Amino acid sequence: MKTIFGICAMTIAIFISCEKKTEELPFIDSIVNNWQLVGRYNPTGDGSVTYSEVQNGDFLIISDDNSFIITSNSNNNTIIGCFEGVYSLEEDLNTTLSGTIDFGCDNQDSSLFRWILNTEENTLSLRDPICLEGCTDVFKLIIEQ
Repeated sequence: MKTIFGICAMTIAIFISCEKKTEELPFIDSIVNNWQLVGRYNPTGDGSVTYSEVQNGDFLIISDDNSFIITSNSNNNTIIGCFEGVYSLEEDLNTTLSGTIDFGCDNQDSSLFRWILNTEENTLSLRDPICLEGCTDVFKLIIEQ
């Protein structure tokens, strides 16, 4: 009887230890959040772009009072071009997952960007419309612990 109990206990322990734990990402439906620059699509010069990861990227804080702040960790400045200002947001007609955002910087003219929110990966992509090759900064949602 002890042997059967021992085998059952070991089998249960194996199943419990093998259970795959997945971290659920929070659902986001707004760019108003805290983000960190994690990657960048840069032109290669031949009409294509290449993706490169960014280590210790800048933080982009988009507030619901139409202000934004960028705090820099390094020399990986974002394509926005300034560190604080106000923004105006326009969503596409058929979805709230993309649109345009106009970053108004104190030291320069406003900068209009195309934004796309990826709710599966919790990323925000900002595409510079002046860069014809598709220059894009990719930000990851900062999940508070």
